[in-house]
Amino acid sequence: WRNLKHINDLTTKDFTDGQTHLDILKCIVYILCEILPPKSTLIPCIRALLKCRMLLGLRVMTTSRQLVVQQCIEDYEKWCKRVSEDYDKNFKFPKQHYLIHALDDVRLKGVLRNGTTRTGEGIHQEVK
Repeated sequence: WRNLKHINDLTTKDFTDGQTHLDILKCIVYILCEILPPKSTLIPCIRALLKCRMLLGLRVMTTSRQLVVQQCIEDYEKWCKRVSEDYDKNFKFPKQHYLIHALDDVRLKGVLRNGTTRTGEGIHQEVK
């Protein structure tokens, strides 16, 4: 990926911007494939999230793409339920819930590139 940020230590909290988190998401699937068991539900779950994020980040959202995004969101929700069962993970947090409304926001306001929920950017500047 062009302009991909390279992070030496993921366990520190030296970064707070949303772009760094997105850069981590782009690479994490390949890393997890090396360290998790072959049938781990985390890998397809994170892959489904990445697919949703990539599709929702497109500059043009046609009706046919919206159908693909809806299918991706349903697929991601399915994998989240499986991860919850396997790892006792709770997916009830605000940014997770936002994904449910993402397509409604696209239909009402246009593509998501016009807005952001990333902390430290836009209206969240004072948090940084």
